[in-house]
Amino acid sequence: MSASNEHKRVEIGFSGGATTSVRLPDSEINRLRGALAAGSGWHEVSCEEIELVINLAQVNYLRAVGSSSTIGFSGS
Repeated sequence: MSASNEHKRVEIGFSGGATTSVRLPDSEINRLRGALAAGSGWHEVSCEEIELVINLAQVNYLRAVGSSSTIGFSGS
């Protein structure tokens, strides 16, 4: 898989504490970031698992983690 087609795990945090986690390509992450910067309203997010329509005014944070990251401990 090339870097341009790499999907990242994205966590979207909403007002009130709810979160959702999906895998998105960089192009979709950039499109979502642009929509968040532009203001409020509704935005459709297409991902591998589902399609989301989110109220941008309710989004508190967006966190994207690349697939190359690891979780846990590594040997020295």
